[in-house]
Amino acid sequence: MDSTHVWIKKIACQLGALALVLTPVSTAYAVDVEISGNGNNSTSNVRVNQTCNTSVNQTSKTYAYVSINASSNTGNNSASNNTNGNVSIDTGNATTNVDVDVSGGSNNATVPDCCLCTNSTSNILVSGNGNGSNNTVNETNTQNTTIRQRTRTRAKIKIKKAKSKTGNNNADNNTGPGDTNVTTGNANTTVNVLVTGGDNNLP
Repeated sequence: MDSTHVWIKKIACQLGALALVLTPVSTAYAVDVEISGNGNNSTSNVRVNQTCNTSVNQTSKTYAYVSINASSNTGNNSASNNTNGNVSIDTGNATTNVDVDVSGGSNNATVPDCCLCTNSTSNILVSGNGNGSNNTVNETNTQNTTIRQRTRTRAKIKIKKAKSKTGNNNADNNTGPGDTNVTTGNANTTVNVLVTGGDNNLP
């Protein structure tokens, strides 16, 4: 019995697969502005602008090339030119199994609040004022988070040969008495291919 069993498991030629975890930066914005007293014809302007940007870019690429060349053979047997006897050929089974599993890479991103702008403390006081004073207070907190994840999986499967053979047996020119028997087993060939693309995870 000839059995060929080829396992090609978890092919992941992964280029640039990235699992990214950003650690928040403890940045505290403390704004304490006081314009007090004011006076006649005074003008007071207070503007506070806080901007925080977070950018995450992940790319995962998987390229797999699989060439299959598998065979099993219990045939090509010869029992010829025998005299005065029983002649028999029993090949047994020939089995060829090929399993291919290609899995793409994955992107995992855990993005906490890196800016912590919401934790900023502002104490703005324009007090007193006075006759004819023009007072303006503007405070702006802006947070921008941009996340881009891309995965690509390419698999090229080429089956050059996948076969099983039990035949092509010869029992010729035998001279009796006696019996001549040729028994061949089963020839089974199985090829299984599974390709799974990568995924993007953003908790």
